[in-house]
Amino acid sequence: DIATGILALGGVARGLFAFGGVALGVVTFGGASVGALAAVGGLAVGTVAFGGAAAGWTAMGGGAAGTYACGGGAVGEFVVSATRRDPEAVAHFARLNLQGICDAGRRSRRAG
Repeated sequence: DIATGILALGGVARGLFAFGGVALGVVTFGGASVGALAAVGGLAVGTVAFGGAAAGWTAMGGGAAGTYACGGGAVGEFVVSATRRDPEAVAHFARLNLQGICDAGRRSRRAG
């Protein structure tokens, strides 16, 4: 099914707020999600993207690509990843209050 509207829910959803297997809109949540402002999903593309594979100006995910990227396999201009920790990226994620998620230098909670 295809849903269209301000709040769209469906297999393919298009709208201001879209929730579906494939979601397209301004703020989107779905398996494959493309959002102008924010996208959350297995594959997420948007200005701010969160997902297994994320691409956007600010991207967070297992695989993330963007100007500011955070993830296990992150690529971009400013990156927090398993192998790289740019101070500009750390400051950017701290401004967004995401430093708890995107700080590769944090100590383990189990460390004594």
